[in-house]
Amino acid sequence: MSNSIILGVDPSYTRTGVFHLETLLFKTIVVSNKSVHKIHEAVQMASILANEIVNNSFPFNVIAVEYPILATRSGSYLGLITQSIYTEIKHSGFKGKLIFIPSQAINSVTLNKSKQKTHIVNWVKDKYKITDKINHDEASSAVIAYIAQLIEKGEYKNSYSVIEFK
Repeated sequence: MSNSIILGVDPSYTRTGVFHLETLLFKTIVVSNKSVHKIHEAVQMASILANEIVNNSFPFNVIAVEYPILATRSGSYLGLITQSIYTEIKHSGFKGKLIFIPSQAINSVTLNKSKQKTHIVNWVKDKYKITDKINHDEASSAVIAYIAQLIEKGEYKNSYSVIEFK
């Protein structure tokens, strides 16, 4: 897609990182102070979070979302956020791409063999010349946006999924 305006998202209930690649602006969205909930709470909070991301963030025509490893304790709960983002986009009239990127891609792209959160933060700060303090979730959202940019250029050869809305 030419003229891609990319939004990177690292979703969680406690601290969702959002990064707008075009402006290099970050946003953090919090809908809860705990990471795992009763199912009815998780569904409601996932919907609130998806609405906030899609409708109250930055303008975009590509949204790249880290998807969780579903076989983990919190993966199934985080998967509800992924589903809610898809549903919110589908019903919003959005025209563009929704890209799902596996969580392992963040460490792979940043060459983070030690899997240290500070490594990812420092990689993002160096890559985009950011001097402000950023948290790990914001940094992860920036890496997700960067991977989406590579995908858009045809330069990313690892695993990802794309849904196009026309």
